[in-house]
Amino acid sequence: MHFMRTKWCGVVIIIVSGLMARPVGAASAGVGEIAKDADTVIVAQGGVAVTLGDLDAWMQDVPENERPGFIRSPKRIETTLYQLLMVKQLNHEAKLAGLDRDPFVQRQAQQAVERTVARYQRDKWASSITPPDFGELAQERYTADPDKFRGPDVATVVHLLVTEKDRGADAAKKLIEKLYKQARKNPAKLEKLALANSEDPSVQSNSGVLKDVKLDGLDGKFADATRHLNPGELSAPVQSQFGWHLIRLDAIERGALPAFEEIKGKLTAQLEQDWRAKTINAYFDGLRSRELKPDPAVMAELPFRYGEVAMPDVPAPAAQPASK
Repeated sequence: MHFMRTKWCGVVIIIVSGLMARPVGAASAGVGEIAKDADTVIVAQGGVAVTLGDLDAWMQDVPENERPGFIRSPKRIETTLYQLLMVKQLNHEAKLAGLDRDPFVQRQAQQAVERTVARYQRDKWASSITPPDFGELAQERYTADPDKFRGPDVATVVHLLVTEKDRGADAAKKLIEKLYKQARKNPAKLEKLALANSEDPSVQSNSGVLKDVKLDGLDGKFADATRHLNPGELSAPVQSQFGWHLIRLDAIERGALPAFEEIKGKLTAQLEQDWRAKTINAYFDGLRSRELKPDPAVMAELPFRYGEVAMPDVPAPAAQPASK
């Protein structure tokens, strides 16, 4: 084992030396097509070798924009080469044992080939579609509902929370209605009422005051109720995922509305992404809609193809003592 570590340490030293000597921006072999140096051996062990072509094929599973950073790491290179060598050695041993001629192994290997080719077909088709220009549609979306593109509203509120825990839904609703009647008499004293009755864990430190909170980050029903209040106004009981609330709005600042040119790029990119997703789904739907020809007799037997379902052992009921 120490000998193996020593050999791989030498490999790492060679890799680091290569990185130090390589000029910044030096060209590298393209990944995605067979390179001219694909047969060049990187490392050999146990009668098998890993070539640059093997590495290029393996790197297809790494996103293209991450490959330069990935391959700069000596540790990752060492791990990758070790894995490739192990697979090749096991494959070599399997062939010597005749496993590659086993019909079941051949079927599984064929399925692996089909999955790989199918993935390439999917990616090739997806890269071949050309999206339309979404600039005009982006302008229409912005003009039709500009508030949709505002930044988050920021508010300062005072709230009182009653949960259903340990009391149930009906009791919680009755309690919040009782507290609402008290709060309506003097909304300005909601902090005092919250300090005495709120079940929000932070009430003892903030008296129910939430200062400069982004409404987009709050429960949807709580945020919507807050937006419909005027400063100083008290809400009727509001039910959220946390329980029942009373809310008093102290201040609110609407989110800033960016100019169309500021968000045009982001909006058109989102429209293009949505279009691509729909187009790709339509392609898959077209494949799924082709005539299906199942064999009813074979389909009926599939649930039993691999044997019966093992049932858990059920202990026998305990014997009852004889009555006297």
